Amino acid sequence: MSSSDITQKQTSIGRSNWLLNKDNQKTESPGESSEGTKYYSFNQRESEEESDGRKRNQPATGRESRKMAKTATSSQRQAEPYVPDPAQFERHTNAWGYLQALVPAYPSGYLERQSYESATRTGYLIGRSQNSDFPCDKAEISKQHCLIYMENGSNGIQRGISVYLKDLSSNGTFVNGTIVGANQRILLRSGDRIQLTRRTKYDDDHICNLYYRIILPPKFEVGTFHEEYNCGKILGRGNFASVYQATQKGTTREVAVKIISKSRFDRRPKMLPSVIQEIGILMSLEAHPCIIQIGKVFNEPKYLYLLLEYVRGGELFDYVVRRKKLTELETRFIFLQLFCAIDFLHSRGIVHRDLKPENVLLVDDKTLHVKITDFGLAKMQSGQSPFQSQCGTPNYVAPEILDPTGVRAYGRECDLWSLGVMLYICLCGFPPFNGMDKFSFELSWNELAPPPMKEQIKRGLFEFPEPYWTNIAPEAKDLIRKLLTLDPAKRITAKGALNHEWMQINLEKIDDMCDNVDPFFNEKLRNHHEVDSSGSDLPPTQPMGPSFSTQDF
Repeated sequence: MSSSDITQKQTSIGRSNWLLNKDNQKTESPGESSEGTKYYSFNQRESEEESDGRKRNQPATGRESRKMAKTATSSQRQAEPYVPDPAQFERHTNAWGYLQALVPAYPSGYLERQSYESATRTGYLIGRSQNSDFPCDKAEISKQHCLIYMENGSNGIQRGISVYLKDLSSNGTFVNGTIVGANQRILLRSGDRIQLTRRTKYDDDHICNLYYRIILPPKFEVGTFHEEYNCGKILGRGNFASVYQATQKGTTREVAVKIISKSRFDRRPKMLPSVIQEIGILMSLEAHPCIIQIGKVFNEPKYLYLLLEYVRGGELFDYVVRRKKLTELETRFIFLQLFCAIDFLHSRGIVHRDLKPENVLLVDDKTLHVKITDFGLAKMQSGQSPFQSQCGTPNYVAPEILDPTGVRAYGRECDLWSLGVMLYICLCGFPPFNGMDKFSFELSWNELAPPPMKEQIKRGLFEFPEPYWTNIAPEAKDLIRKLLTLDPAKRITAKGALNHEWMQINLEKIDDMCDNVDPFFNEKLRNHHEVDSSGSDLPPTQPMGPSFSTQDF
């Protein structure tokens, strides 16, 4: 993409992201001060009645006089304007934005986070959930309504920031009166109005439609990726991106950086929405001990740089290949973490869609602390709306994803199928569905050529062959059967798997393994499940308008 394209499409570049508050440039209009403060009256009807002159010449009794005085005082008090707290960037030099509440019911706040080090999410979540950064307790607002986050930008000449809003809601998020669209994002400019609901029978200045204004600093200094980090060894290479170890200059802080060439967007147009989705999902997630976190994003002329949490232990895939297979205790501890992480994601409406041992990283191969990574195929599931695209890795893909176009419809249950395949592999060292695979194994029981792997998956054809499964507990086999259930509606959930009989064996030893990671590790695992997105939000009350284009890179 050319520099001119970026210049037109980023807040920070060309127009200069060091934008002044647009309201400071507006002329004063009725009901609005030169500073952009909206004046409104809770008592408009009373004011209209007073203006028609009724009862002006009627004498008032003492009681009526006191009542009129009380009413007048109340009217004056209610008609007084609410003056939002102004932005003071000179006192908050690390802030890249200020979310200014336009009514006193909601909190204002400075947006400063650029990293996961604060043990919370990198972006800022607005919604009805208790863990929102800006909670709004209103029935028609979704628990996770919208997300605001920042990217560093450069066109090779100028630098700045791009601030985005992503709509996560069921009922719609509006910017300057226009709907953003479910799971879409829009570039914000200083002074933009953000509405969490919009009642069309009122104008946008009515109190029912007032929520927030975003204000950006007059100047915010940023560097390029190579100015801030030294790039080191390669950690992995995929079809769309390469991952390197990098070190922040002037410190010893290490990160993993996912580098994506923008030239690929022209050849693979579907790749851009996936990248945007991945960034938005990771920005929205609060810290979880078993999920990789995202830090800064550098959006530069030729490349995108996604800074991710760096872990040293390598892939679970390599660990299993090296060990041939894992013990039941080791496997149980790893899957305690994976089931907790997937339950956490599903409770927030996020489906990974590409779970496999290569996408699970070991923080430490001694303690077996693991983290899920690579959210390139992950998506937000809105309510019970199914996905229809075919994606995933052949050995781990759920049967419903293999259905033909027009029939294909699936949801979060596909992640549990993938975990069932992974559980099988960890316990015996080879996959349940026989096809060409990177795992090296010989099956003496498989003398006849089996059906194609796709057919095996669609029919649920797998066995527990001897002698590989002789000494493995029947409870483990039962859990695998429940995970590899063909009917998604009958497949066990992550929460159900956590409560399964096999997961309750040797709990004292599991607790000891948790303590080896962190004395509070078990507590951290269990304390991330208060949000439940499935069916928790009201049905849409506003029409979903056209989505904004994702071509803003």
